Parts: sequence; structure tokens; C-alpha cells
Amino acid sequence: MRADDVEACSIASWYHRFPRGVTWKTRFVALDEGFLQYLTSDGVAVAGDRGEEDDSWSGSQAECASFPEIERAIDAAIEDLGPVLPKLNWSTPKDATWLLQFPCQSSRDVLMMLKASDYVAHDVAHAFDFCAERRRPEFHLALRRWHSLNAPGSEFRCFVGQGQLVGVSQRDTTASFPFLRDPEAQDQVISKVSDFLRDIVSPAFPLRTYVMDVYIDVPPRRRVWLVDLAPWGPTTDPLLFQWDSPPLDIPEQQWDETASGVMNPVFRFVEDESQCRMKKEVYHQFPQELIELGTTDGAIEKLVQRVEQQLSGS
Repeated sequence: MRADDVEACSIASWYHRFPRGVTWKTRFVALDEGFLQYLTSDGVAVAGDRGEEDDSWSGSQAECASFPEIERAIDAAIEDLGPVLPKLNWSTPKDATWLLQFPCQSSRDVLMMLKASDYVAHDVAHAFDFCAERRRPEFHLALRRWHSLNAPGSEFRCFVGQGQLVGVSQRDTTASFPFLRDPEAQDQVISKVSDFLRDIVSPAFPLRTYVMDVYIDVPPRRRVWLVDLAPWGPTTDPLLFQWDSPPLDIPEQQWDETASGVMNPVFRFVEDESQCRMKKEVYHQFPQELIELGTTDGAIEKLVQRVEQQLSGS
């Protein structure tokens, strides 16, 4: 993986390349080094924690963290956008939904989820682990207007090699959607994504090899939305493909040779319930602090109550 490619897929890098209406409205908040250190520090303390002692709580209490400018910027964005989906440069804190559910309604919600997320900590500390060059980029918090998707099974991960669509995977692999078994429906998805790639994404985005997440709206409009862009390589989940198997392992020169469109994109979907997969974030969802509380009834509720007390300063 190339460090330049990773940076190009940071949402703050690509968002403003596209005209309004291609992706969901987003506001950005610049993050300083102190906030980044807070996100990757040990412990469960969140902004607003007073560090009181609690004999029922295992582990050390972090010193009170306060980021009033960032909190004000987040609240201002939420006032403008309504409920939001928070995202760091590359990742959303979807592994923190054991604590809160999306969307976030306040800066407190956002800070709680960022602090509880391994995915967010990975963005800060390990985004360039597979690159020859290690960098410390500028970090931004992206606050994206929340949209409830009305077409289940209509979000897709698309693999673009040298400007060509080479593979399309069902994005939600935890369920089987019968309509995707229809070859005509598959052809329609590939056609819509190919047109969107050719007309919207390729003219604006500088990379030629990358991964693109899209959502195709309900009929009859069937509008395509750009959800995310990600680097081509092991930091991006290939879902129903494998990085070391066709078509993702085809040498780039072969993609160049098929630039006329000879290579047909491969479409993959969950054919039946037996092929459903557990979400990867499930493996990250339960923090050490929760495990240390034990597995008695009400453990999660107790942790959530503790965090809410920290946020309220009580």
C-alpha cells in the first residue's frame, strides 16, 4: 500500500472533490494532538469525567479531559445537520454500538463513541502500518448527516482497478437478500455503479485503484450515493472477495490491457442464510473494562450508567 493512497482516501481529502448531492452533507472539525492522545489513552474516562473514585469500578481513572472548543464545534454541526454519524479520517466507531446506537444527538454522544472505539484508535495509531512510509497526517472529525437507508441490501462495496470496476460485493454480509439472486438485478447494480464510476467518481478522484462503497436508492429513482472511499489493500475488508484471489489479485498491467471493457465485473452476494457472516465489529465491541465488571446481569447497563455519570459530572 502507498501512503499517498491512504491519505487520498481520508474523507477530508476526497469529500470536497465532489459536487453537492454526490454524498451526504458533512461538517469537519480539526483535531489537535491533545485530543488524539486522549482517544488512544488507556482507560474508560470520557470528556467531562471528574475522576471520582468508585469501589465497584475496576481499573484506574483517567485524569479529567476537557475539549470545549471541539465540543462546541460538534454541537454547532449537529444544530446545522441534525443527528449525525461521526467518522475519523477513515473509520466510523461502529464497534462502539454496545454503548450507544447511531445516530449521535450531541457532542457527548460523539465523544463517548469515539473514546470507546478500537476502529478510531486504529485510525490514529495504525493507518499506515502496511505502507513503506509512516506518516502522521492531519486528523479531522467528520460529522455526516444521518440518513436511514430505505433499501435493505442496496449498499455495495466496489473494487476499482486502474479505473475499471472489477468486483462488486454485497456490503451487509450478515443477511441474505433474495432480490440479489436475480441476474437482472445484478446487471442493474453493475450498470448503475459503472455509470456512477465513469461519470462522477473517476473524473474527480485522483486514484485509479481503490475501493468504493455506494448506496443505490429505492426504485424508481435508483439514485447512487457515494458512501465512502478506501485504499486498496489489507486495511480494507474485501467482504465476499479475497485480496489474494481473482479478480483482486490480477496484476495491474492486465487491467490496463482490458481498459476497453473486456473484463466483466464479478458480482458476489450472500446466496442463502447459511452463508451469512458475523460483523467484524462484534469481535471488538466488548472492552476490557466491561469484562472486568464480570458477566453478571446488568453489567452493560452498569457501564453505560457510569459513563453517563462521567459526562454529567455527577
